[in-house]
Amino acid sequence: MKKNDKNILITINNGYTKYAMVMLTSLFENNRDLFCVYCLYNELTGKNKELLETLVQKYGSQIVFLYVDKELYKNFPTTQALTVECYFILLAHMLLPADLERILYLDSDMIIEDSIEELYNTAFNDKYMVVCGQSYKKINGNYYKIGARPERGECFNSGVILFNLQKFRNDVTEDTYLKAAEDSLYNFYLADQGILNIVFWNKVLYVDTLKYNFRMNIYEDYTRDNHKYLEEKPIIIHYIMRDYYKIGHASKPWILTLRKKDYRLLVCAGILHTKYTDEECVKMNQWIHQRWWYYAKKTTLYKQMLSEMKKNRDIVLKQILPSSFIEILRKNRKNSKLQHTFKQLTVGSNLDKYLNDTNIKYEDLYHYIDSLEPGKAIQTMKNLFRWNCGRMSKKKKIKMAFLVYSSAEWQCEKMYRTFEKDERFEPVVVVCGYNHGTEQTIKETYIKTCAYFRNSSKKYNVIYSGYVNNGFKNNLKNFDIIIYMSPFFNMLPWIDNISERRLNQLCIHIPYAIYMVNKSDVCYRDDFYNTMLFTLGWKYYCYSAIQKEIVSKSQRLKGYNVFSSGLTKIDSLIERDSIISDKLWKQTENTCLRIIWAPHFNLMKGMNGTFHENYQWFYNFAKEHKEISWIVRPHPRMEWGAVTYGVFENGEQYKEYLKAWDDLPNARVIPDGDYYDMFLSSDTMILDCVSFLMEYQYTGKPLLMLLPETPRSLSEAGDKLVSVLYTARGNDYDAIQTFVDNMRNGNDILVEKRKEFFDIYLDYKKQNNMSATDFIYDDMVREIFGS
Repeated sequence: MKKNDKNILITINNGYTKYAMVMLTSLFENNRDLFCVYCLYNELTGKNKELLETLVQKYGSQIVFLYVDKELYKNFPTTQALTVECYFILLAHMLLPADLERILYLDSDMIIEDSIEELYNTAFNDKYMVVCGQSYKKINGNYYKIGARPERGECFNSGVILFNLQKFRNDVTEDTYLKAAEDSLYNFYLADQGILNIVFWNKVLYVDTLKYNFRMNIYEDYTRDNHKYLEEKPIIIHYIMRDYYKIGHASKPWILTLRKKDYRLLVCAGILHTKYTDEECVKMNQWIHQRWWYYAKKTTLYKQMLSEMKKNRDIVLKQILPSSFIEILRKNRKNSKLQHTFKQLTVGSNLDKYLNDTNIKYEDLYHYIDSLEPGKAIQTMKNLFRWNCGRMSKKKKIKMAFLVYSSAEWQCEKMYRTFEKDERFEPVVVVCGYNHGTEQTIKETYIKTCAYFRNSSKKYNVIYSGYVNNGFKNNLKNFDIIIYMSPFFNMLPWIDNISERRLNQLCIHIPYAIYMVNKSDVCYRDDFYNTMLFTLGWKYYCYSAIQKEIVSKSQRLKGYNVFSSGLTKIDSLIERDSIISDKLWKQTENTCLRIIWAPHFNLMKGMNGTFHENYQWFYNFAKEHKEISWIVRPHPRMEWGAVTYGVFENGEQYKEYLKAWDDLPNARVIPDGDYYDMFLSSDTMILDCVSFLMEYQYTGKPLLMLLPETPRSLSEAGDKLVSVLYTARGNDYDAIQTFVDNMRNGNDILVEKRKEFFDIYLDYKKQNNMSATDFIYDDMVREIFGS
């Protein structure tokens, strides 16, 4: 073999031999290089070894089998998902020949569609690995893989990794992984991928995700972006186990290949629902399947794999789907009654006897609405809203639930009091848990929020719903109107989720923050405005006309339920009667400047957090400059973020850091509660928290936006705002100090540009001729009572 041969690493067992053969065939067919394939295994029959060896030799390359003794990993924790086999690639550098400098690891469940020359020869730049970005979504406490765009790559996929073996041999031992392995049991449902991300999250070089790791669920992007991904042929296609046909059965192409007739039958039966056209879905999935089976056909096991696939397809179509359908029928009592109700929704008949007597939830409605063309879907929802308003207008009291999970994000004070004065309404604050973070931070946030409302002198009508892992009650079932402040409803306890609401309830979204990111963002994703809260909500009250326009352009239902009201939280800011600065700021007669520092918790790549780069510098700067008074306003989930991304080893260290700030004679930490007095009494603000950017504009004061190495993707409105703000890299300490010096000297050169931006985009009170609270109150009362 030549010295410059490419080294490929795979892990294998008996069950995956045939799939590895497909992957290797695709690799050899599309690359003229010679390869040395290193195969890590623990259980592999002689027959399967022979099959692999024959295949590799056919293309003039060679294969080396490396036995992995499970005893090597006896100290590592395992679960049903995190098996011993998951650890094999972690210590592969200990098993590979000492003269290898680099090796490309490839999962067996993929195919190679082009030359890997460029990827294989990528310079490491002193990084441990070259990887492809990936993002995750937390569902029921676990993280699952979603999306595949480079700009979302805050974590990386373990299916395609170029290892810097010299770096690993120098620095990585068994102990390197042990604590990460324990953490991954609780923080990731991602096996070896979770461990690698924990250990190397900031020590890897990212390459173009779509070019080098074109994963199966990219078909969602494909249908939205005019099929461009088929025109730009991907180098690697990585198959993800997922329910890509929306039939309730996660599968890969060699497990299930639906025929066009199968697909159409499922659509007609009402079992399969998709927002894409039949032609788009079938065409994309057929293309992916065809590529895999093209290479499978070149192997000696083709007939065996084809037979297995057909058997699996029959199982799904004849057994799994009917049983799932029966479960749907049981859940909704009678399917005929469900379908009849939806028919009544469409034609707008009297719905009382259907909606009051059935157990239909918004989740069921979501699938139905998703199957309708937009115009019919909009009319159906308006019929439902009209029926609910008519029903509520006859009630003595309309019960309203303000769903709150953090006192730091409570912003409906004025609105609550406005409806409290109207005897037709009964507003109630429902405190629930937030399913994001460690068990400890979830518990602490819930307890703090309960204490905020329980001890407030303002006297709220409050129900305490309980938090995740501590049990919770269905406290929303008797409310007529539920007001959601967070768009991330899946992070709420499932029983408080909009998907669990009945059709005789109306849901409203009054956002706790101003959304300024675009569809490429890791959190909001392409389908952000097509999720349940935005498409099925009675009202979404946004901050300005530009936000309404953004929703209208990106949503399938064209923003039919979006209203440009302004934010009620801003009412409380701009109408503040008094400023209690004496109690807020630690000041002396020498104090010349009051600064708020508001760091964001999310330090993942593609997000906006810079705390890990500057947390120590800010503390030292404040300590050295006692003539400047500081308020530190960390994000409510900063403890989770700082510990998760390795800034601190545990929550106690984070608390000690905040205490050190509080102990300074010129600084105070205020992590929760409202921030209106803080904003109004400050001179300026330094932050990387995107949601505060717009809100602080209502003070008319300057701020400095700190940027991460890869700035977060912002919306059109966000980009326009940033263009009139002071910005600096989060680790550019000279630029930060220059900004502080300018503020001390009153040197604010952007003041007129900010004012122009404010007048055009943010002055909702002038544009609507009323406050946001009055707009919302008048709009809801008019809809319900007709006046």
